[in-house]
Amino acid sequence: MIKKFIILLVVSFSQMDAEPILDFNIQTDPKSNLSLDSSSSDPSSNWYFLDHQMSESDIQNLSEENFFNYQWKRIKIPGNLPPNQKNETNQRTVFLAKWVQFHENPNEQYSLRLGIINDRDRTFLNGNLIGKTGEWNSPLPQYYDKVRIYPIPASLVQSGKKNLILIQIQLYFQKSGGIEQDKIILGPSNLIQSQFFKEE
Repeated sequence: MIKKFIILLVVSFSQMDAEPILDFNIQTDPKSNLSLDSSSSDPSSNWYFLDHQMSESDIQNLSEENFFNYQWKRIKIPGNLPPNQKNETNQRTVFLAKWVQFHENPNEQYSLRLGIINDRDRTFLNGNLIGKTGEWNSPLPQYYDKVRIYPIPASLVQSGKKNLILIQIQLYFQKSGGIEQDKIILGPSNLIQSQFFKEE
């Protein structure tokens, strides 16, 4: 009985020390679009959400090894972000993160469609800024009703490896914000652009 109890304790402590599993999406066909939307049937498709600031150095040095040093939560995207629990009156800044592995075709230009973000954003791939919309710290609302499409420089893509998409969002409205509507897609620029113009 004592031996079984000791084994149970060892297993329990080993589980406590285990690192969380890093979920990521895989693009199997380099010529097709990859949806990055959360799926209600697949919790691993949810985005990572961080409700406090990171420095520029933190952003640039974020990696698989130190990712879980930050207190990430999981949320469904598109969708409204969790309400602010701090009752702050200043503009709230949050981060959304998604790990993606896609097989780059060197002859293709890739883009990232982020949908409608409330309110302004700065978007990074592997710590490098690939696009931004809206004036940071502006007292006025900026682009809370605009779809974002950012081209991805081929030099930033780590083909066949995990790539980190990190979106820094500054909210204007205290009780709503984030990627609230539309869809999040990674894929060849011509497919993303043609789909966008068909919908307009």
